[in-house]
Amino acid sequence: MKNHIVSFSGGKDSTAMLFMMIEKGMQIDEVIHFSMGDWEWDEMHEHIEKVRGMLPEDLKFTILSDEKRKQNDFKKYGFASFHVRWCTGIKTQTISKYLKSNYYEYIMYIGIAADEAERTEKGYTNIYDVKFPMIDWGTTEDEALQYCYDKGFNWDRLYENKPSKRLSCWCCPLQRMDDLRYLYTTHYEKWRMLREMQRESFQTFKQDEKSSIFYIEHRFWLEGLGNMREKWKPKPKKTKENRRKQFSLFKD
Repeated sequence: MKNHIVSFSGGKDSTAMLFMMIEKGMQIDEVIHFSMGDWEWDEMHEHIEKVRGMLPEDLKFTILSDEKRKQNDFKKYGFASFHVRWCTGIKTQTISKYLKSNYYEYIMYIGIAADEAERTEKGYTNIYDVKFPMIDWGTTEDEALQYCYDKGFNWDRLYENKPSKRLSCWCCPLQRMDDLRYLYTTHYEKWRMLREMQRESFQTFKQDEKSSIFYIEHRFWLEGLGNMREKWKPKPKKTKENRRKQFSLFKD
């Protein structure tokens, strides 16, 4: 008999899937979350603890991690890239090893919304016997997020504030520039940590663009300087010529 395992990332889709499965009376033998430790948002850690407090007491919730390997691989590979996603490898390999040690047969439930069904083509079936119930239910990303809000989960408004609406690790090099700008302007203590990581990494932060975190920071600084210059740009003097130009806009 196969055991039923929920893969819980802590995002809106896996959160909605987990509680929808419980409401539908579906079998769940264990919930597994892999933690990247201090690379995850503080708001995510708080959310996971809140979720745990709302689950049935007899539902097993396991948090896996491999901090030593994470640090060693960062020293070995530097920042991850599209071609070398070593951090994803740690997650999938650690979970797979745990499942093989504890279960003979199992089904893994993964939270992917119906409007992102193309993500199921990324090779999940090569690792686990998987199901994507939210696709079967036709639940979209927006519906999953609203469901979470209705349940009282809001990640301290991260989904509203982050441009991409993605809550991957705050130090992920694959995130969009708008998300990095959000990190720089609102979580500067983490940006300082990102500087130290760049000093330790032999790879540039965004390898496809050959951009270090210091180059990106300089870009943001110039953007801020430009905004300040525009804000404090002197207003044109009130000359007769300027007044004529202003009132000429209202002539037929």
